Amino acid sequence: MREPPSIRAVVGRALVTSSVVMLLLAGLYGTGVFPVDPAARGLVIVLLAIVAGVDLLIAFWLLRRR
Repeated sequence: MREPPSIRAVVGRALVTSSVVMLLLAGLYGTGVFPVDPAARGLVIVLLAIVAGVDLLIAFWLLRRR
């Protein structure tokens, strides 16, 4: 019988998925699919990209430390 995945692996995969969703949302905000004030658009995109990057860093750290 196979061993269940570790908690670190599950959380790491969830963070990778979260990062992809954040980057997708940043792209959708950037292209204007979701309406946002034009003055705030750049800030929203940058913040989503930063959060996605932090999620990826934490995910890779968790996935590497099995």
